[in-house]
Amino acid sequence: MTQLWIFELNATFNTLDGCNFLLPTIKVTTFVIANSNLTNFTLINGASFASYTITQTLSNLLEAGYQVDNIFHIEVRPVILYNCTFESVSLTSDSALVRSNNPMTILLDSTFKYIKVSESNVLEIGQYIPPPARKQPGYIYATSSTVENQIFTGTEGYGKIYNIYKDVREYVTGYKINKAETALYFTVIQNNAFDDIHPTQNLAVLSVSTVTIETSIAGLFGNSFTEITSDTDKDFSLINLNGSNETVLEANTFQNISGDGRAIGIFSSDSENIQPKLNTFEDITTMAGVTIRSSICGEVTISQDTVRSIKTENT
Repeated sequence: MTQLWIFELNATFNTLDGCNFLLPTIKVTTFVIANSNLTNFTLINGASFASYTITQTLSNLLEAGYQVDNIFHIEVRPVILYNCTFESVSLTSDSALVRSNNPMTILLDSTFKYIKVSESNVLEIGQYIPPPARKQPGYIYATSSTVENQIFTGTEGYGKIYNIYKDVREYVTGYKINKAETALYFTVIQNNAFDDIHPTQNLAVLSVSTVTIETSIAGLFGNSFTEITSDTDKDFSLINLNGSNETVLEANTFQNISGDGRAIGIFSSDSENIQPKLNTFEDITTMAGVTIRSSICGEVTISQDTVRSIKTENT
């Protein structure tokens, strides 16, 4: 089982030009980085710090244990960033700090500060594709506790990350429209600070494209976005959420933001569940708040948002 864990990394004054600091090349793999600091980073010409962009494990015949007792076990291959700081970073020409196409991505309790972004993204979370083997009729998706225990068993720190993984999954599951369903394919961005970020000619700063199958959901909870100025003639979204069946944005703060485009863009062909709630928009100039575009909309609930000092010129 291939996986990489990094604790307490301190990296400063590094430049990557057209290459990746971390890049798996064979199959979808687990990546965890925690309690780390990356400062004075320059990424140019498609470079990234971590590029977990393999979208699919190509296996037409899965091992026997994948489908047993009416259960289709999914790949447990999380990308987790916990308690990290990215400060004084420059991203240009299709670069990104982190790219993840894994089935579960968690970004928690981290800080992104003093970042200049030109035709790039801070985070690119892509669209994982399950193995091509089909789930048999009558089977349900589930994770394997045996596999999870193998992934999260190790030296000091592994147990805490496992608890974070389980707690985040349980938390985002509570927002599923089907209360009998557990979130298994998910993206959760929670309790992070994005401060003093300057995008130029960007489509997004955070780009999330999620899987559109059973059990999937994307959630942003308790994040702050402050002192952000965009300069672009493109269809810009500070946060671009694309393709998710279920999307939750709760208790996020957007403050002192200016430029064209919108703070949040939600785009999907079929949205079963969209929940923007308890978000705060304050001191925003030119930029719009939330745009929702979906061919089919199920339940859309916008509640208890706060809006102050808005001078928008976009809709």
